[in-house]
Amino acid sequence: MKYKEKYYQLHRTEMIENSKNHYRDYKQKHRQYTKKCQRKLKKWVVDKLGRKCARCGLISEFDCVYDLHHTKDSKAEKWRTSYLRFRFFVKWRKENNIPKGVFLLCSNCHRIIHMTKIE
Repeated sequence: MKYKEKYYQLHRTEMIENSKNHYRDYKQKHRQYTKKCQRKLKKWVVDKLGRKCARCGLISEFDCVYDLHHTKDSKAEKWRTSYLRFRFFVKWRKENNIPKGVFLLCSNCHRIIHMTKIE
């Protein structure tokens, strides 16, 4: 114990700097990994739902065009943050099932539905 305390006191600033650098590097790698996983899961959900807007019929090769919409009476869990969405996508992927009441909409139709309160 005493050796560790002495070592820390002698190298305190160096250890703190190394810790900050490690956190910064890990944070960036973690963000990249999370984005990669989220894109992969969204691609799976979009492919599973047919890659077509349920309202206007838009078909696009880009996954970023689509949003997921769930009805109030659906059994789909409500998500509030991107972390929860990510967790539900993982759950759906493991079960190989998307709950009833979840629809694939293009961004424009999804905004229109929420603005006009049409369900």
